[in-house]
Amino acid sequence: MTPEGWRRASLEETVAPWLSLCQPSADDCRRYVALEHLAQGEPRLLGWAKASEATSTKAEFGAGDVLYGKLRPNLRKAVLASFDGICSTDILVLRPKECLDARFLLNLVHHPSFQTHAVGTASGTKMPRTSWSLLAPFAFALPPLAEQRKIAAILSSVDDAIEASQTVIDQLHVVKKAMMAELLTKGLPGRHKKFKQTEIGQVPEEWEILPLEALAARICVGIVVKPASYYTEAGVPCLRSKNVKEDRLDMNDIVFISQESNVLLGKSMLRTGDVVTVRTGEPGTSCVVPAVLDGTNCIDLIITTPGPRVDGRFLSRFLNSAGGRSVVAIGKGGLAQQHFNVGAMKEMPVPVPRRSEQESIVEPLSSIDGRLADEDSTLDRLRGLKSALMSVLLTGEVRVRVDEEAAA
Repeated sequence: MTPEGWRRASLEETVAPWLSLCQPSADDCRRYVALEHLAQGEPRLLGWAKASEATSTKAEFGAGDVLYGKLRPNLRKAVLASFDGICSTDILVLRPKECLDARFLLNLVHHPSFQTHAVGTASGTKMPRTSWSLLAPFAFALPPLAEQRKIAAILSSVDDAIEASQTVIDQLHVVKKAMMAELLTKGLPGRHKKFKQTEIGQVPEEWEILPLEALAARICVGIVVKPASYYTEAGVPCLRSKNVKEDRLDMNDIVFISQESNVLLGKSMLRTGDVVTVRTGEPGTSCVVPAVLDGTNCIDLIITTPGPRVDGRFLSRFLNSAGGRSVVAIGKGGLAQQHFNVGAMKEMPVPVPRRSEQESIVEPLSSIDGRLADEDSTLDRLRGLKSALMSVLLTGEVRVRVDEEAAA
């Protein structure tokens, strides 16, 4: 049912697709936007390139146009242009007509109903692609212009908060990366005067470099034989690659196995302080198992139980550092889908400071991780709020109050 005062409209009625092609020249000073510059699932521009560096024919756009990625529409890539420029021809330039507010259109193309239409009508299997002719019939409830602007303003304010939170997270990652590079190669500031060159780069002279096997009480792999056959609706949590992030766990989309299966598969049972490492996808990504997951299990992850000479938190940081990732890269196998195996993990050279220094190195990094966890929670809440608001505002389930001056 269409809300009172709204009307049914189609994209074709309210949007004019803009197709102005050009061949960038060597002295073209405009900004060039490619698909990789559009954030996935959020109306955020990640950057741009120089038009003079672009090759082949491109499309022109103007400030106020909505740029929509037509390749793999399931990625939901769309932004509102704030400047004139050129873009990849894999991006549709959508120019709203007078009856449609540009920011309202931006939120509309990010709405789940539009995504369902775009994905459902796209052509191709491996690299599905949509087009204006496929999107044009999409029908939606269109509010009066003043109400569109109020709805868009509310949603844009949440987008601003999301972007601010994301900026803080990005900055914290930069700080953490720099701190890791310093602490994991030079040790605590001012403590070491002499350094030596090793297979993992320069480290303090008193540090040892040992294979991980010599430092671990256990190195094994989680469930690998038909793991889905063990899944249950509830029971013992079971970690997968998608749950393991750098020095933290993402408990979304967790799977479960029965208590009986967990006992049967006791070899891969997790204990507090274990380090779990991704084998396939993003090999080397690691985090420490918290106390709340003691006695649980995992699927296709490498499990390392640290011995007395290495702190699991220190080991996880090393594995996630630039130095650790370079060592992991050497041990990766496979072609189409690279993976890191237990044998390579056992042979992996690891720096070994004194245990007290390991703990001191971990302390400031853990502090940053705590701030990152807080910001990630804030970001999740804001994204949830945006989704909820889009659901009720763009459908008219909840109406906004428009003052008379705005409506005039």
